[in-house]
Amino acid sequence: MSETPKFETLEEYCNWGFEQLSQALVQLTNRTTALEQAVSKFPPPGADMIKYKIPEREDYSNLVDLFDNLYDRIRNLEDERDCLKTRLNKIEGIDH
Repeated sequence: MSETPKFETLEEYCNWGFEQLSQALVQLTNRTTALEQAVSKFPPPGADMIKYKIPEREDYSNLVDLFDNLYDRIRNLEDERDCLKTRLNKIEGIDH
């Protein structure tokens, strides 16, 4: 902020004060506009706030799709493990 100049009359002082207020309002308006533009680019709250590119996929997925994909992969691995256990038990002659 600039120094307060010396004034000859009350009218000069008031004019200077109103000019300072006017400049401050313009600056605040510009800053508010810039912030509103930035905030408008934020995604809405929820699963779409975070995107992740799942390997072997071309598009980005939100959190719901990501967790569904991870759950499916884990379930497939568990199914394969169970199948391999069953086969190994049959080879070793263990019945369960």
